Amino acid sequence: MDVYRYKDGKLVSLEPEGGFKSTNTTYMMEDGTQILPHAERLGPIIRIAPYSGTLYCLRPDGLVILNGDTVEPCISDWGQLPSKEMRDVLSLGSRLFIGTPKGAAILRGMALTILDGKSGLPYEDITCMAEGFGADIWFGTSWGAVRHTDSKFHYFAGQRWLPNDKVNAIACGDK
Repeated sequence: MDVYRYKDGKLVSLEPEGGFKSTNTTYMMEDGTQILPHAERLGPIIRIAPYSGTLYCLRPDGLVILNGDTVEPCISDWGQLPSKEMRDVLSLGSRLFIGTPKGAAILRGMALTILDGKSGLPYEDITCMAEGFGADIWFGTSWGAVRHTDSKFHYFAGQRWLPNDKVNAIACGDK
């Protein structure tokens, strides 16, 4: 799997000729070069979200940053994710949302904050996310949909508002 940039009417791979570098200091030489047993791999990629001039790539093993020719596994300086399992990522204005089974994390700059039950999220088991109209965001959950707008949550329970088989599909824009 590769990631491409559209340049001069052509798709050009972002992967450097020798492969991506690692941020693991074990492989760093004194002159700044690296000797890797194998080049860092970017994929497989589940979702890509551009945020703050950088590409955030969600992989099965977590979220990484593509920083030029380096793949960085560290996505924040402050805060922790509510879960190690990440299901979706969505860039919305000055925020990057990360959906997990224990709520959502919001990355602003390099700081993570958590949206969970304590902060008012009606249902934490987030399976997907989609941008709404204006500044709102929709969270698809395993049991309904949640709209977050103006710091308020609106919960649409699965059986009451949506057919069970359509809960996540509607919230995430699938047909």
